[in-house]
Amino acid sequence: MQDAIRTKIDYQEIAKSFQEILHLDGSPVAVKFITSEDHLPEGVAHIGETVTHCQMVNKARREGSIFYATKENHSCM
Repeated sequence: MQDAIRTKIDYQEIAKSFQEILHLDGSPVAVKFITSEDHLPEGVAHIGETVTHCQMVNKARREGSIFYATKENHSCM
């Protein structure tokens, strides 16, 4: 029932508006923290490498990459 009342959001259009209004040189980035593997995002690829959180944000911001990472993927804790 919950899915029936959800509003479809055009994230690409929102990102484009943010970039234009805020004069961003990269894409806006969203980060979601989860507490269980049961909540891993369906259809989203694993990053597959170990890097810093800052590098992950830049990968999303500059390249438009969409991925998830586990604590093992973070090189700085």
